[in-house]
Amino acid sequence: MKIEQFINSLNPTSKGIPIMEKWDVIIVGAGSAGLAAAIYAVRSGLTTLVLDERFAGGTITDAPTVVNYPGFAE
Repeated sequence: MKIEQFINSLNPTSKGIPIMEKWDVIIVGAGSAGLAAAIYAVRSGLTTLVLDERFAGGTITDAPTVVNYPGFAE
């Protein structure tokens, strides 16, 4: 499935995502690398969409302690 087909298959009313908007960057995966990429993309002034099948964080959310996770102050 192409990314275009995947995005169009989402239901924008239930997800609250403006699907018809033009995105400069679409990041598939909201693990630590995906979130870091999104932070840099937004800081560069790009309209950014992050997609993940579950929730932000990826497998790092299973770790009992995380040091220096992007986007969270100590």
